[in-house]
Amino acid sequence: MIAGIDLGTSSVKILCIDQGHTVGRAQAVYDSSMNRPVTEQWAESICRAFGQLKNKDKITAIGLSSQVGTYIVNGKEVLSWQEPVGKAELKEIRDSFSKETFVQEISMNHPDILSYPMPRILWLQKKYAGREHIDSVRQPKEWMLRFLTKEDCSDPYSWRGLASQTEGQYSKKMLEYLRLTEEALPPLTDPCKKTGKVSKEAAYLTGIKEGIPVYNGCNDYYASLLGMGITQPGQMYDVTGTSEHVGVITEHLQVDTRMISSPYFQGNVLYGVTASSGASLAHGINMYDLKKLNPDDYHRILNSIENGKKPPVFLPYVNGERAPIFDEQAKGVFFGISSETTREEMAYAVLEGVAFSTLDIFRHLDLTFLPENVIVSGGAAGNQVLNQMKADLFGIPAVVAAEPDTSAYGACILAALGEGLYKDKESAVRAMCHYGIPVLPRKVPALEKRFQSYREIYQRLKPVFRKF
Repeated sequence: MIAGIDLGTSSVKILCIDQGHTVGRAQAVYDSSMNRPVTEQWAESICRAFGQLKNKDKITAIGLSSQVGTYIVNGKEVLSWQEPVGKAELKEIRDSFSKETFVQEISMNHPDILSYPMPRILWLQKKYAGREHIDSVRQPKEWMLRFLTKEDCSDPYSWRGLASQTEGQYSKKMLEYLRLTEEALPPLTDPCKKTGKVSKEAAYLTGIKEGIPVYNGCNDYYASLLGMGITQPGQMYDVTGTSEHVGVITEHLQVDTRMISSPYFQGNVLYGVTASSGASLAHGINMYDLKKLNPDDYHRILNSIENGKKPPVFLPYVNGERAPIFDEQAKGVFFGISSETTREEMAYAVLEGVAFSTLDIFRHLDLTFLPENVIVSGGAAGNQVLNQMKADLFGIPAVVAAEPDTSAYGACILAALGEGLYKDKESAVRAMCHYGIPVLPRKVPALEKRFQSYREIYQRLKPVFRKF
């Protein structure tokens, strides 16, 4: 039995598989009530999650996955991917190198994202200047590997933006620019590589057997794609969660795009990332009974819109926004509230706004073809209204991955490959990845009109966000 661990932003998830089927799962939310260091919360949650598994004595291998963009500096300070620091450093870096140099050094053009390694490390160098050297920078997956095995290792995908993902090593030019030695970073190796064994101490703390092999794994995003069965060019995906990744696998790297394009196993990913979809949905759930909306309600509201009803339009930028507007100052907005607006319409507007944000990314991918379908995973994949909305907007079927915890599932697949249970990734996903019944698209002209209003409202409010 193989266990995949996904160390996320708010919780640890563990998934156990046996012969391609899920046989156990656990989740432990971080407890910040005692104001303890976040690494202590991670450790406690890993142990608590393993404690929930009734069959943990049958685990024979472990694969890892974690959030990236969070950095542990000199073994003590933790800088979260959510911290809004490094904007000046990001601009400095993007102005210092050409697209061609970035592609040569890090296998991709550097995206306009603060949490990538270079802007964060440059910001830290300035912060630490004159008082302390940066001798060690690690991310959560490396911390987790050390916690379980006492070993130190990572993979090139987790260090996108500082490592060449095609050559599997850090860029010496970029390290020199950052004034950082390679010794300050973890060694890099393949995601399917065995990188250690569960130590005696970790076995005591978690209740699993000492000596179980632990496989390297990769960042939660790539692990999730693999767990969804995304391996071939042309496949489109929508990974929902705290943020939301919408993209497609391409044969070639895309350099002249505002979206993100980088190597992904045997192909490349081309995608955009929202910043606020998860928080927007949580707002809708807490304030407007969003979960009560069902497909029949959706059809009824659409009919009312076709007949002249105008529910509010919602901009879901409650945490600012990444792709495609890249505006951290953007805010969440309800536009068009009237005295007749109902609670149900407010809930509908939240769902519609989140769906519009994914369509906005889809349009900015500038694809020359229409994908066969979009594979959806993550926490919001269980929302039938949202899936139907996306199918209607994209004009292609929405297909939900049967296993919702795809990052942990992808970690399981990488460990299974490391154990030699499958000859390659394609055969592994054919055997392990399953899907629900496709949600078929329908022509809904009213949605396209409202989407155009959605885009125009943001453009009109953009200068107001700056002043606000």
